[in-house]
Amino acid sequence: MTGLDKVQNQILAEAKEVAQGKLNEANQQAKEMIEEAQKEADKTLEQMNRKSDETVKKYEEKMESSIDMERRTRLLSEKQGIINEMTNRAYEKIKALDDVSYFAFLLEIFKGHVRDGEGVLYFSAKDLERIPSDFLSEIEKASKEKGGSVTVSKEAKNIENGFVLAYGDIEENCTIKALFDDKKDLLRDKIHQILFS
Repeated sequence: MTGLDKVQNQILAEAKEVAQGKLNEANQQAKEMIEEAQKEADKTLEQMNRKSDETVKKYEEKMESSIDMERRTRLLSEKQGIINEMTNRAYEKIKALDDVSYFAFLLEIFKGHVRDGEGVLYFSAKDLERIPSDFLSEIEKASKEKGGSVTVSKEAKNIENGFVLAYGDIEENCTIKALFDDKKDLLRDKIHQILFS
């Protein structure tokens, strides 16, 4: 082997060694870049999973809240339906009372509304025909106790039941429907307490 070949081989060997070093260095950098990219990908995947879990959890909570709201709305609606039905039944029961019980009920209503002064009591045509005689004397007695007097009009009012009590131009609607409407909230509260407490 000549000197030139030796130099050439030495240059080639050094070049191979430098190339191998550069290749090893490039491989090491590539390996580090892959590891870094893998860490970054794992981190991104973890963030996505966490965000996905949060989204699913929020959706589940929203659905639970929506279902609970729907349940409470239906329950309230059912309760109101039952309360309305009970109120209507009570109204119908009072309307269906026999004459003695019906006028005893009206007398109690009258006692709560009578005052001093001269008043006129109006009934429906149906009720005018069936007023018991002792009812009139009880009305007179209750009026005197309040320092007034009340007469029963022979003229029928266009009402279904109950009565209208007039003192001059002031009329007090004491029909059963008006009394129920006036005490509607109180009645509903009482029925609610009885049924659902």
